[in-house]
Amino acid sequence: MPRRSLKLYWQAECKELISAIASCIEQIYPGLQAVYAGEKNPGYYEYDTARLQYDAAYMLKNLPAEELALWVVSVDIFHPGHIFLYGAAMGRRAIVSTSRSGKGEQLYKEACHEVGHVLGLEHCRRKCLMNTSRNYTQLEKKPLSLCKQCQRELMALMA
Repeated sequence: MPRRSLKLYWQAECKELISAIASCIEQIYPGLQAVYAGEKNPGYYEYDTARLQYDAAYMLKNLPAEELALWVVSVDIFHPGHIFLYGAAMGRRAIVSTSRSGKGEQLYKEACHEVGHVLGLEHCRRKCLMNTSRNYTQLEKKPLSLCKQCQRELMALMA
């Protein structure tokens, strides 16, 4: 199976995390190659002054639509209807924030979860990386691996 590329962008404060995130993504998704695309900082127009947070949907619209992409940021992100987000995906683009997940395994889980959405995986109710995380405890408890069902779905999507 030919390898697909995922472009990785990062906010300046997150540069030291990119290598570990790339390794984790390539381990979970063997048909995917993480490619360093470069530094990308949020714009002022993506900031909601009333909420003191950045709108993830606006941020995602500023990533190239034609490529698979993940943007790692340190700013606090939200989407209308949610108080905050660990990450979000829209089409072929995803974003994760260190603001609430921290810079360790929880961030890697969220990055790999959002990449799963970019590749076409839906949320899963099993003990799985694709299970939803509505709070830090759920994020902490979920495994850094796909369940067998999601692995089968991924193989079909990547074929």
